[in-house]
Amino acid sequence: MLRQTASIRLCAIVLIAFFALTPLCADIADHRDNVREAREAGKKEEVRKEEDQEDGDSALGSFIFELFGLLWAYNNLWTTYSPYPYAEGPFIRFPVPSVPSAGQDIQWIPATRKNHWLALETSGVWMDGIGFGSWSSLRGHFWRFFGPSVDVILLADGRETLPSARIGGNFSLLQFNRLSMNIVAQYVTGSMEEEQSGSCVGLDIVSYPVRPVSLRFRVSSLNYEYHGYTETDLSLGVFSGPVEFFAGWRYWQLQTRGGTVMDRYHGIFAGAGYRF
Repeated sequence: MLRQTASIRLCAIVLIAFFALTPLCADIADHRDNVREAREAGKKEEVRKEEDQEDGDSALGSFIFELFGLLWAYNNLWTTYSPYPYAEGPFIRFPVPSVPSAGQDIQWIPATRKNHWLALETSGVWMDGIGFGSWSSLRGHFWRFFGPSVDVILLADGRETLPSARIGGNFSLLQFNRLSMNIVAQYVTGSMEEEQSGSCVGLDIVSYPVRPVSLRFRVSSLNYEYHGYTETDLSLGVFSGPVEFFAGWRYWQLQTRGGTVMDRYHGIFAGAGYRF
C-alpha cells in the first residue's frame, strides 16, 4: 500500500513537472522564432534605409546640380564685356534693368554689345635645370563662356630644343571682375623627353582687383603615356590700354603616372599681351 502510494505520488510529480515545463519549452521556441523574424525584418529595414539614403543623396545631388546650373546660367549666359580691362569701368558686365513704361514689366538688357574677348600673349621663359625659351598663347572667349586655349612653347639649352604645343579650349565656371574661373582642356604634342602626344587639364583663375592690376593663377596636370607634369603658374599684370605687361613664376613637377616624383623645375617669365 505504501509502495503504491509512493508510485502515485511520483507519477503526479512527473506529470506536474511535464506540464509545467512544456509551456516553458514552447515559449523558448516562440522566442527563437521571433528572433529569426526580427533579424529578417532588421535586414529588410537596413536595405530600405540604404535605399532611402541613396535616394536622399541622389535628391540632394540633383538639387545642388540644379542650383549650380541656375547660378551658372545667370552668371554666364548674359555676360558682356568692355573693350578690355579697365577701359570703361568693370571689364565683366551683367545685364541692367531698363526703365519700364506704364503697364510694362522691367526688361533686362545687356550692359554692352561685346560678347567675346581674346588675349594674344608672348613671353620669355627661364626654367632652372632646362634652359631659356619662349611661350606664346591665345586664350579667351569666342562667345560669353567658351573659347580657345592655345599654347606654343619652345625651350632650348644651347645644344638642343624642346618644342611643344597645346591646342584646346576653356569653359567658364564663373565670371566676376574680382574672380573668374575657367576649366582648360588641351591636346598636347611634344614632351620634355621625346615627341609624343598627351593631354592637359587645368584650372585658370583671373582677378582684376584694382586698376590697372591683374592677377592670374593656373594649375594644370599634363599626362603622357607613362609620365606627366603638375604645372603651376602665378603672375602679376599691369594694363596700359589694351596692352598688358606681366611677369610671374612657374613650377613644374615631373612624376610617373603612379605619382612618384622624379624631378622638380621652377623658373620665371615676363612678357606682354594684347586684348581684342
